[in-house]
Amino acid sequence: MRRREKFGEFYRALGEYLRENPQTDNSVSLFGYGSYFDHPDKDPKDIDGGIVMPTLITDKEVVRGISKEIAKLSKGLEIHRGQIQINLLDRVSAGDGRFLSYSPDYTEFLRRHGKRLVSRPNFLEFNGIDNKFNVYESNAFNFRKARNYLLMANVAMQEGESSVMTHFSKIIDVVKRAPKKTLQLGLIRKLIETQPWPNIGLEIANLVATIGKEDAVGQLGGLVGEVDLSFYNKIRRYEDPEFVRGLLGNEEEIFQVWARAVETYEGLVKGFIDNNPPMEIKVKTII
Repeated sequence: MRRREKFGEFYRALGEYLRENPQTDNSVSLFGYGSYFDHPDKDPKDIDGGIVMPTLITDKEVVRGISKEIAKLSKGLEIHRGQIQINLLDRVSAGDGRFLSYSPDYTEFLRRHGKRLVSRPNFLEFNGIDNKFNVYESNAFNFRKARNYLLMANVAMQEGESSVMTHFSKIIDVVKRAPKKTLQLGLIRKLIETQPWPNIGLEIANLVATIGKEDAVGQLGGLVGEVDLSFYNKIRRYEDPEFVRGLLGNEEEIFQVWARAVETYEGLVKGFIDNNPPMEIKVKTII
């Protein structure tokens, strides 16, 4: 089977799963884009697309079901994990834009060229932001990474213990950074309101340098409201390779750790969005 045929079957089967699975309740959207759709006469390089969940705090059992389906298709169609470039999104944070890793140019590209495959995702709701600060951009990309690691959880488990160990390390690493990066967003808000733009980059750089990852959890306070951050009490355990090796073979427990990690990150994002309305950023300094 040619690569184009494999990728076409992947899109078709994943779409069928989302349409017919009672778990998704016809509320989960799927879209595709890229060379598969734009160049029908050539073999595409990747499977590009996105799965859009209806809520910011995603239903982890629904995500697990989708992950299992992706793993089954990956194995059956002999598609390498690196070729599956599907992002896990949600309507709320995509509409807010501050945690969406797509730029305005990219969201405009999706409006023009994205293919609605299931439940008609509304690309007009995607609010791409031209981030003026690297911390906004890096936080958005880390949020995407955390969710995508969860989406590909069953592919990692299918590949074996070495892949699970690597996957475990990556997902914990990006979630560990979330409190510090969220606190940085709060600092940016305060400094924009109080500092002239020529000094803002230096001010933020100096403040960020003083924040430790553990300190950041305690300093979040009213910035994100009432968010359950108890996951961070155990994060050192999850960074211990020996502890992780002890979990190998227990796919249920491993998935639950990853699901709780991502849910904690989602909680931080939701708390920030709920407690910090978008503000216009006019400064041009990039840190």
